[in-house]
Amino acid sequence: AKISSRRLTRTSMPRRVIKLNVGGRRFETTAATLAPIGSPPTFFSSLLAHGDADADEYFIDRDGDTFAPVLNYLRSGRLHVPPTLSEAAVRDEATFYCVPLPPAAPPCRVRHDGLYISFGVAPAAVAASAAEGRPPPAEEEHVRAYLALHADGSGVLGRREADGQWSAMKVSHESLAGGLLRVKRRPARGEAEEEWPLELAAAVLQGGSIHVVACGRVGRLERPFHFCESRAPPAGSAFASDLI
Repeated sequence: AKISSRRLTRTSMPRRVIKLNVGGRRFETTAATLAPIGSPPTFFSSLLAHGDADADEYFIDRDGDTFAPVLNYLRSGRLHVPPTLSEAAVRDEATFYCVPLPPAAPPCRVRHDGLYISFGVAPAAVAASAAEGRPPPAEEEHVRAYLALHADGSGVLGRREADGQWSAMKVSHESLAGGLLRVKRRPARGEAEEEWPLELAAAVLQGGSIHVVACGRVGRLERPFHFCESRAPPAGSAFASDLI
């Protein structure tokens, strides 16, 4: 429907509570939030200007979940998209309502060259080295885990096990809305991708680090850890062969 370009006045748009039913999900807000005085015309300014003023609620045949962030943006002026929603879907919804949103922030992308490594060395090992007059463990021995991610969505997750040996598994990775990263173990062939077990759930932070908040072995972590960007491992190092 064509949106009226007529500006609303305080007489035509009183500050009253408006009830909306968007695809079965109900919202309550004010006319001033939906169509501020002097703002450019939108779906809501047309609805309030030409809709039934005596209606108990207005039904809109759209998705209520993707509408919720749009309404919160009209309330606060800040856009927040929950990780369960697609930002593209929310922006499409805002376009339908003729609500201009701020430009999308540059995505936090993972690197597909080099490594992400997580450092961790047991304090006892450092103390023992000092007591025996030996130098501290080499930098490579400080690495407790690493991630190598590839542009095709595949990757390798390596861990230093309790016996000091390295283990590596093939994984897949997927970037989600809000700068989230999901890493799944790639099982034997023939198993549907949706059934692949989750290994890591993480947030990609500005500056290149990966903040791990949950892992498949223990679930949500009380003490999250980080992977930091690093160069590719030198030839002959303890875990270089795991990347092949």
